[in-house]
Parts: sequence; C-alpha cells; structure tokens
Amino acid sequence: ISGLACGRPIRGKIVFLGGPLSFLKGLRESFMRKLEGPGTSFTALDDAHFAVAYGAALTADESAELPSLGVLIDRFASARVDGEAGRLPALFASDEELERFRARHEKEKVERGNLADARGDLYLGIDLGSTTVKGVLIDGEGRFLSAWYERNEGNPLERLFPRVKTLAASIPEGARIRSICTTGYGAELAKAALGADWAEVETLAHQRAAVHFAPDVSYVIDIGGQDMKCLAVKDGLISGVTLNEACSSGCGSFLQTFSDQLELTLPEFVAAALRSRAPVDLGTRCTVFMNSKVKQVLREGATVADIAAGLSYSVVKNCLYKVLKLKKREELGDRIVVQGGTMRNDSVVRALELLTGAEVSRSDMPELMGAYGCALYARTAAKKKPAASLDSLLASASHTSRRLTCGGCENHCFITKYTFAGNHTYYSGNKCEKVFSNRGTGAAKGRNVSAEKNALLFDRPCPAGPRGRIGIPR
Repeated sequence: ISGLACGRPIRGKIVFLGGPLSFLKGLRESFMRKLEGPGTSFTALDDAHFAVAYGAALTADESAELPSLGVLIDRFASARVDGEAGRLPALFASDEELERFRARHEKEKVERGNLADARGDLYLGIDLGSTTVKGVLIDGEGRFLSAWYERNEGNPLERLFPRVKTLAASIPEGARIRSICTTGYGAELAKAALGADWAEVETLAHQRAAVHFAPDVSYVIDIGGQDMKCLAVKDGLISGVTLNEACSSGCGSFLQTFSDQLELTLPEFVAAALRSRAPVDLGTRCTVFMNSKVKQVLREGATVADIAAGLSYSVVKNCLYKVLKLKKREELGDRIVVQGGTMRNDSVVRALELLTGAEVSRSDMPELMGAYGCALYARTAAKKKPAASLDSLLASASHTSRRLTCGGCENHCFITKYTFAGNHTYYSGNKCEKVFSNRGTGAAKGRNVSAEKNALLFDRPCPAGPRGRIGIPR
C-alpha cells in the first residue's frame, strides 16, 4: 500500500484482482484491515485470477473480422518474439567440432590399475562435500583402483558407510588399506567416522591431484556443488587462492536447480546446451534473479536449448569476471586444469574455452579429483606413521548418536554426539568449543580471544618515559 499509493488515501469501492488475492483469504483480510474506513467497501469477484484476461477479451474490437481459432493456433506456433536478451556464439559450430572436442578430452586420463591384482598397501581418499560423497582408492604407485560418487541427499554418513563397507569387502588377499585422508565440508566428520589419520584442506587436495595429473599446471579451476576454488600454481605449489563468497551462483547446484525447473535430467540439460545455435546471454545473476531472467527469455521465444547453453556461459562468466575478476587470459597461464563435478559438463568446459580462448585440460574423473588428491596425500603421509590396516574398522563402519544440551554458557547449545566404531567421537551443533571439542581428549577448552587482545593492547610493559599520547578505539 505504501509503495502503490505513495501517501495518497485509498477510498471507495475496492476490487481485489489477481491470483494471490483470489486464492489467499488471509491476504485479502490483511488488506481490508489496513484499508477499512468511512466510504470504503470491498468487492471480491469470482475467478478474480482470470480478471485481467477477461478485461483483455472485453476490449476486443467486436466489429473486426477475427480469424478462426485454428488459424490463431497456427500463428502462435510459428511466432517468434524478438526480445531484449542478447545472444552468444553457439558452443559448437558443427557436430564435427563437438567430436574433435570430445576426442581431445578423452585422451586425458588418470593412470589406472586393477583392484583385483592389487597387493600391499592401499590408500583411501574421502571427499565429503556439500552435496556429494566421493571416495578414491589408489595403490602404492598412485594408480587409480576404485571409486564412487553419489549425492549425499542430506545424509552423508548414511551414504558413506555402505560404500566403505563394500570397498573393504572387495580388497583382495595380500592387500590392505593402510591410510585414509579426508577433505570437504565434512572432512572432520568423515575423519572421526572412519578413524582416518588426516584431514586435508580442499584447496591442497585439489592442487595435489592437479599437479599429479598435469605437472606443468599453471591454474586450477574447481567448481563443486556450492563452492568454487581457483588456484594459481607455480612450480607445483599454490601461489594464489581465490574462492567464491556466500552466493552459490555459478556452481553445480545452480545448474541442477535450473535443469529441474526445465524438467530435464542433467545429461539432457547438457545435450540441449550442446545443440543450441543461439545461446541466450543471461549475465551472471544469482539464482533468485536468474529465475526472473529465464522466465523473461522464455516469454520472448528462447528455446530450452538456448537457455541451457546460456546458463553454462553464465557459470563461466561468474567464475572469470566475478570471482577471479579476470582482466586478461594470460593471468591463467599456459596450462589450465579444470576439476569438480560441474566440469564433467561439456557445455561448461566449452564455454570456458570459448571465453578464454584457451584449450583446457580435464581428466576423465574431474568430479573425483578432491578425493584423489586426498588419497595421494595419504600415500605420502603414511610414511610418518607406523604400519596399520584399517580394513576391519571399515568393515564394521557404523555410528550411534545422542542429543545433549551444553551448560557451559548461557547459549545452552543442542549438541549431537556421534560415536563411531573404534570409539571415535564427533560433536556437532555447538556455537563454541568451550565444553565440547573435536580436538581429542585433553584439548584446550576454548579461548577468550577478546580478553587476550585487550591484554596485548593495554597490559603489556611499556618502555620507560612518555613518548606522547596515542588514542586506540576500544
């Protein structure tokens, strides 16, 4: 009311039109309470959600000679609206160009071995991500032996345990899982659940995998379900890190959302994008605003294929221009390696190549590279630990949980305590670590960093003799 009336009174006979005011009784009553007064009455029309279309019919010129309904339907079927949205180059100019693209990327494979023939120590990497659960098993030579990848459906442990039990049962005689490393959003949870020795930061796991796959890598672009990691690499080591911020626009869940809205599976979404001849320029909006943009271009006659290709371009533009703030392609170096589940999507990889003018490198398992990097780390780090076998622990992978209330302060956090095979524990739900900590027995009970800061500022010894007066905002 404030926005529409701009301070002017609304009086007289008021009619409610449109879907929300037709279907939502509470909304109508809320308007009536706000607008009721002397000289004001309200009218509710039957089928008020059709009112605007009814008004359009009433304005038709009755004297005009109208075509038959069949002719109108034919006109609608062949009509094309020239909208405001710009168009982008097709991802592939021909089927032959698409085949050359696929043939080039099919040559880039991670070295593999046969699990049935494996002997000696094996190493397991686990990537417990925001939307997926991934695992990779390698041998002592770093060769890929086995893996899994699936959506976690909001229950990562329920997806993780059956997989590791199946893996433990498949280890041949003469081989054993010597060491485990975890990474991802749930790295510490997975570490406790599996009795792993190490948890690795995601950026380092992806860097390790990329360097093993392409030793001369200059830049790693990893796009996962809800995050994006861009790593500058020099001489095999990370020289710069750029991450996306709070918004997950331009990540895997972004594309999954819109493929669902377009009633396509993700493979169908990719196939449609590759067929597009005139992708729509959708910009780099977040999911909320992109919804409106997609609906607009649909009204303007854009095909589903054009929208799918436009969304693929949008992901890459978000990465290059909003996250990396790229000014020139040379900043990425000569060997760009792409990783993450989103990079299995041919349309996204092709959009990246077109926008940068560079051919990028992609392994045959981009979605597993975080877990692969963890397995490589476990192989290296195992030399620092006594030899041990985790097969029996993995075979009995299970957990129990118990709800607790922390009384350590006035927050009274609800804590979930997980207990795993091997008596490993993990706590979640606490706002601080004053009482419950995941750092093991005897861990420090948290720190009052504010008090420590004030002590450093105001309670330290000062040199003899005044040197002036300095004001420090407290």
